Amino acid sequence: MSGPVTDRLALIFAPAPARAAIEALDTVVHEIKTSVSAGLDHHVAHTRLVWWREEIARLIAGQPLHPATRQLHACVPGARYTRLDALITACEFELAGHQPTEDGERDVLYGRVYGAVEALRCDLALGGPDARLDAYATALGRVLGTAERLELALFEERTRAAAALREALRSLAATLRQSPAERHGLVRAEALASRLTVTGLATPPNPFTSLYRAWRCVRRHRLELT
Repeated sequence: MSGPVTDRLALIFAPAPARAAIEALDTVVHEIKTSVSAGLDHHVAHTRLVWWREEIARLIAGQPLHPATRQLHACVPGARYTRLDALITACEFELAGHQPTEDGERDVLYGRVYGAVEALRCDLALGGPDARLDAYATALGRVLGTAERLELALFEERTRAAAALREALRSLAATLRQSPAERHGLVRAEALASRLTVTGLATPPNPFTSLYRAWRCVRRHRLELT
């Protein structure tokens, strides 16, 4: 949801050895989400999702075909790639017209879907699985999902969405373990928080301001820069 500019900024704060893998994950997530883009033929969307589910199975088996999944396997063959199934399932539900309407349902969706992807991102940042960061990943997933809701919500829903985003950000801060794997996600969350308005998300600031805010966020949470 955060967009190419924020993703590139966050990548600077990811552990250097993990950047290629995280960039590959961004590509995979983008390709999967593109399957439910507005205006895309339903049959084409369904076919894309079937292919990606099969590709994740191939990735887990060590035989991926797509350049991005091949990069993932080359960088971190033992990551929890089954977590991408949650994203594909969510896209299938969206394609079928199923969307949560209650805040509790949204929290579950954001925590499971976005959180699953963020837990995988932590695996990549560390070079392998670490379940101790799952609570952080779930909280970050709620932040990213709620921010997307805020950006897409109708005007009369935005006040509630903005309040939900502020609460999600507070919950995120309570889960931190001072791990280098958290830097990438925190920068993305900070970028969203700095753009939060009751009418949606404001235009991103200039690159120097964005970089300073990201650096300040990382320092504030005592996450060592390497």
